[in-house]
This record gives sequence, C-alpha cells and structure tokens, in this order.
Amino acid sequence: MLKKLILFTMIVIGTAAVIVGGDVFFHVKESSAAVMEHPAYITIGGGYYSTSLTELDLSNMDLRNEDIASLRYMTNLTVLFLSNNQISNITPLSTLTNLTELSLSSIQISDITPLSTLMNLDWLFLYNNQIRDWGPVRHVAQVAGR
Repeated sequence: MLKKLILFTMIVIGTAAVIVGGDVFFHVKESSAAVMEHPAYITIGGGYYSTSLTELDLSNMDLRNEDIASLRYMTNLTVLFLSNNQISNITPLSTLTNLTELSLSSIQISDITPLSTLMNLDWLFLYNNQIRDWGPVRHVAQVAGR
C-alpha cells in the first residue's frame, strides 16, 4: 500500500520511499505502523497553533480535557494561560518543561501532580480550584491561589 507524505514528518518502520513527480510516497507493509514524530501544528478549540510558539493564551475558550491533549507537543512554550475553561485533568502539561509562567485559575482541577515535573516554573496561578495537596508545586517560587 502506498502512503503519500504531505505535511508532517513521520517515522515509518519497514518502508521504502518512492519519489514520483515531486511527491514522496512510502510503501508501508500492512503490519508496519506509521507514527507522527512531532507535528508542526496542532488544533485546539478550532484554532491552529504552531508547536514552535513560546507563548499561548487559551483562556476563556470553554476547553475540555480532550481539547488540551495535543498541548503535549508544545514543548517550546514558556508562558501558557488556560484559565476559565472546563479542564479537570492537566496531565498533558507535564511535558512542557520550559514553562516559566502558567495560569490555571478557575478550571476545575484538584490534582496538580503533573506540575511537579515543571522545574522552570517561576509563576503559577491557581485561583478558584479545589486543590488540597500543594506539595507537587513546592518548587515554584510564586504560587497564587493557595
């Protein structure tokens, strides 16, 4: 079976590449899998965002848990605002280790354990949530909303 490579960089196991008229095709064995390495763009709440962005404001967009799953690819982010959304699971944020400022106010979270990996955080805004265990963010210099 031939698969056409259009926009994304892909890692393909067990393939042979064929160039036809400027288009690149990969022959993929039925048992092989094509895996997206790191997309150049992601979709969140109907908007397209480059994964090379360093700052992103997604506040007040009525986002839900499934909407933020692709944030895990935004590893260049240093500033992220997600306040005033319908998010209760922030696990995808655990890969954003370059974050220095993060706003998660009024998003319905109680578990902030995924933030324990964000060692570069200087500012963290957590107003209006149901957080009981603040231990995972004891490394953050400025935590607002305790």
